[in-house]
Amino acid sequence: MSGSSLGKRLRHLRTSLGKSLEQVAANVGSTKGHLSKVERDVAAPSIALLTRLASEYGVPPGEIVNAIGVPEPISLVRADDRLSVARDGAGRGYSYEAIAYRKSDRRIEAYVIEMKPHLEIEERFRHPGQELFYVLEGEVNFLFGDRTYRLSPGDCLYFDAMVEHRGDAFGDAPARALAIIVPEGGQAVAEALLQSVKQETQGRKP
Repeated sequence: MSGSSLGKRLRHLRTSLGKSLEQVAANVGSTKGHLSKVERDVAAPSIALLTRLASEYGVPPGEIVNAIGVPEPISLVRADDRLSVARDGAGRGYSYEAIAYRKSDRRIEAYVIEMKPHLEIEERFRHPGQELFYVLEGEVNFLFGDRTYRLSPGDCLYFDAMVEHRGDAFGDAPARALAIIVPEGGQAVAEALLQSVKQETQGRKP
């Protein structure tokens, strides 16, 4: 699958298991039409859908966005090499750029997310595992279950991703954030991430 598009990789995984679009759509809570568009690279899947597809196909989420090769101890993704995972056409108001996709044996998924202002979309997201959400630019109104948080650059949330959540740009300017997703079963990685955030926060105190 090396060098193939995201849609072609998804189709390869599905057909190699002998599953139909109807079967997969029913199992992951999507529709045959939407999955068909995703496999033809006409529509882009959300992170939540990618995570469910990975579980359905029995592969790590990272295997969907890049072909697995020989693991390297380090990978470099420059600013202009980021991989677009979800675009405006996905209809969710987000633009995702994968920034760790070249590390084939990684235990997390990391994205830079851009949120456009003045969106009137009520859909929320939920997916297995945990997530760290760190605001890079702009103001964000973040919904988590029945709670609402107003976030500014430098603010960080760390949460169970199975609880419905959504972040939106607040005000007239777009917002950008770093999202790190720890798949289900990655508790050790999650604890290390949380500890690093705590240390950074403590280091800022006078």
